[in-house]
Amino acid sequence: MKQSSNVAMASCNSYLWVHPNPMNPMTCNEKRYLIVSDAILDNRESLMQLLGLSNDLSTNEILIEMYKKYGSKSLDYIVGDFAFVIHDSLNKVTFFARDQLGKRLLYYCRIGNQIYFGSTLNAFKAVDASIEMNEKWLVGFIGIPNILHEII
Repeated sequence: MKQSSNVAMASCNSYLWVHPNPMNPMTCNEKRYLIVSDAILDNRESLMQLLGLSNDLSTNEILIEMYKKYGSKSLDYIVGDFAFVIHDSLNKVTFFARDQLGKRLLYYCRIGNQIYFGSTLNAFKAVDASIEMNEKWLVGFIGIPNILHEII
């Protein structure tokens, strides 16, 4: 777990087919930025060229550098399957992002004055076992064409 000011992030990978990312969560730039991600960047080389950086950066480092340079507009340049959250402790901003096609899911909920997020719904049960599914929302969500295979 990494902590910055009043923000704490942890990573728990429940997918058997995904290699654990030792860079999750990660702090950068003297702990100003805190990131956790589930990301595959398909245009890694072009992002490195755009940033003018070497090819030995981790995915999280690339995402932070893109955010530092372009802010929310960084999503216009990133191609791949991703969900990530970056917290900027200096500006007290937390940026949530996921890929344009929704291949990587990103759920969140607010409990009191805290926000929890994860790429699976089961992650929230670890936080608070009393959390219940909003069945009305789920029925609408499952009704979206081609989405059912993404959540099973």
